[in-house]
Amino acid sequence: MIRLSISILSTIAACNSSFPHRLHSHQPNNVNISPARIDFVTECVAFLSLSDSIQDGVVSQNEFTSFLVSRCISDKMCNGEFDIPFEHLTLDLQLRFIKAVCSHKFIEEKNVCDELERMWLESRVFGFQVIEDVNLSELIEEICTEAYDDAIEMKLVETIGN
Repeated sequence: MIRLSISILSTIAACNSSFPHRLHSHQPNNVNISPARIDFVTECVAFLSLSDSIQDGVVSQNEFTSFLVSRCISDKMCNGEFDIPFEHLTLDLQLRFIKAVCSHKFIEEKNVCDELERMWLESRVFGFQVIEDVNLSELIEEICTEAYDDAIEMKLVETIGN
């Protein structure tokens, strides 16, 4: 747990340096997209775009994790009592979310990564802020697409038709 937190804090700290806005995709360009991937991304975008998710003005790490848990249960990969905090997702899944948030917010303000680090240390909610001039649905679709392969590795989604 301590090593994981240090790795995440290192990533948050690296957020202050410049890096590409788009996350590196697992999926090569011009590859047929499986129906399972399309279904996962569609459901993820719908879940994270619901008014309940954005009501507080932030699509948070907790809502992202809630989607993964609900998908795991609906795919019968996990029992109905399954729950997992963001901190127990694989490092890859955590870093994808943090890098996406950081690069999204980096455009808005330069000190965001310091704030993100403070929020992490204080166990506060962090995520994509819902603001009018940013295409939130595009950002949500991007993180959902990027999370798919990591969710498979973590056995949170069914791979039939993958």
